[in-house]
Amino acid sequence: MAKVQQLTKEEIEAKKDELKAKVNESKKKALVGRLSPAKDFLNEISDIVKDALKHNVSYKQIAKDIFDTYKFKVSEQTLRAFAQNVLGVEKQKRNKNVSKTTASVENKAKKTITEADRHKTDVTSL
Repeated sequence: MAKVQQLTKEEIEAKKDELKAKVNESKKKALVGRLSPAKDFLNEISDIVKDALKHNVSYKQIAKDIFDTYKFKVSEQTLRAFAQNVLGVEKQKRNKNVSKTTASVENKAKKTITEADRHKTDVTSL
């Protein structure tokens, strides 16, 4: 039986980055062939995609640059899904402002209900 080597906390900490890199490479290799051609391709250039996103390059621009360079078409939606599901990029928070049209419809509905309530009051007071 092999002898187990005793490692200090410092030695373990020093090798963590190396282990993370090896595990990440193994994860990429495990995904190849199981994904769509676009996702397999994106795995191969994932470091470039991640760096571009880190520098606030839009998904649209990344897709354009990929096509210009490789003549391989990748949609913005595929890039976004890849970035979120594989690279761990967080989803952007949506602006939950109500549009003017929605607000207008809601105000009209409230006004109609108020008029109906007023009409009920007028009829019941007779």
